[in-house]
Amino acid sequence: MMNSKPLIIGYSGALFYFRPESAKNNKIEILRNIISKWLWEYRVNNVDYSTRTAIYLFKAIKKLKENCQTLHKHLSVEIWGNIHNDYIKQIDDMEINDIVTIQGYIPKNETREKIKQCDVMFLPLETSTNSQKSFFMPAKMFDYLQFKKPVLLLSKESDASDVIVRAGLGIVTDPKDIDEIADKIKYLIDNRNNLSEIIQPDDDYIYNNYHFKNISKKLAHIFDQIVEEYSNS
Repeated sequence: MMNSKPLIIGYSGALFYFRPESAKNNKIEILRNIISKWLWEYRVNNVDYSTRTAIYLFKAIKKLKENCQTLHKHLSVEIWGNIHNDYIKQIDDMEINDIVTIQGYIPKNETREKIKQCDVMFLPLETSTNSQKSFFMPAKMFDYLQFKKPVLLLSKESDASDVIVRAGLGIVTDPKDIDEIADKIKYLIDNRNNLSEIIQPDDDYIYNNYHFKNISKKLAHIFDQIVEEYSNS
């Protein structure tokens, strides 16, 4: 790992908390996760919500740190938003709190400034457990597209991953493959001075499909069609 400023990986938004080890054996943990899915997450059949967490990222960071005790000089992970409180204990227990910092909700304008300062954005997505793609499209994805940051995408096939990859920003890993995630992070650290060469943003695709002005036009057109159909009925 080169000696230069640390790679900053950022995440903005909500994170569902999941601990695989205790969830297997602890009935209280299982019940809490079930209740959280009902009350906090939207509910869809045949979806694995456990991949929409930071646990696999944390495990990969811990693995990297075991091989490099000075990892904190090369990597900084900043997570903010609606973050489950148990994540703080989790990073303490895993001894990666010198690398990962967790902050609560901050205003939109401050979030935009923090994203600008990040080198890479983190995006864990829920996983479909059947043959259909997950259709979940997190709002933060549109900020990531606007700033054209590389996106460390923990995902199998989904609508959101299709968009990120099509936009030329995706660095995709299997959401539960710790070794692969660790390898991708190390690759990003080693190339942190040349990130612009790793991604190939498709400016036209991003602007035409996901710029606020064009989204507003499409939405207005849909409303116009609805009004016209209603008027003629």
